[in-house]
Amino acid sequence: MAATRWISKKVKKCCDRKENKTGSSKKTPEEDKGFKNLITRIPKEEILQENKKKAETYLCSSDWCEVKFLGRGAFGKVVLMKNMTSKELVAHKIVHRFFLLTSLWEAFVHYQIQHSNVVQLICFKRALNKTVLCLEYRAQGTVFNVCSHINEEEAHKLFSQLMEAVEHLHSRGVVHRDLKPKNLLLMEEKVLKVADFSIARIYIVEKKEVLFKGCVGTRAYIAPEILACLKYSGPLADLWSCGQCFHF
Repeated sequence: MAATRWISKKVKKCCDRKENKTGSSKKTPEEDKGFKNLITRIPKEEILQENKKKAETYLCSSDWCEVKFLGRGAFGKVVLMKNMTSKELVAHKIVHRFFLLTSLWEAFVHYQIQHSNVVQLICFKRALNKTVLCLEYRAQGTVFNVCSHINEEEAHKLFSQLMEAVEHLHSRGVVHRDLKPKNLLLMEEKVLKVADFSIARIYIVEKKEVLFKGCVGTRAYIAPEILACLKYSGPLADLWSCGQCFHF
């Protein structure tokens, strides 16, 4: 029993340290204000009621079964689920309880984003030891899979879609902060959709832009000022990442 408790403490410390590194556990006063600002901007009761109805269908029903494991990230894993009656496919992102604040950020930020070039968050549910986010799934790959064999015209079309998605995010006061080819899903007819809002944040607080600090994101795609651990503008950092995604 003592050994089990010791291992549990070590695992928790490791997870906490990992969360701190990604900037999700240690919040600056500006980010705390941003979270409060986000909560006040959302018609909370209305969203929670709508979410509850959808969760009963997509997360609480016994009609769903796991088809395959899709991948694992810094905060949890993603599995493909299939409805045995309707044959509908969705993705379940399962976030561990150690990253509760991160999953709440992601759920509340993502839920208010509705755009044809952004993966739709259908619903979410908090459980005792995890948070489950139910996402649309029609992906046929990612930009990372096709970047080596697409021509300039195809790349231009995909980049235009990415710009439309990012412009919409920024108009909603949201910055993604982890734009990379693996987070750009390709649907049927090469429709691009932005995914993974794990470290997305609100950057407009009290009608003023909040500057961020801390090295978050994927090194190959983040702006130089982030690598230099300087304060940076979220929208400008997103635009840098967009260019890096198609710099091949």
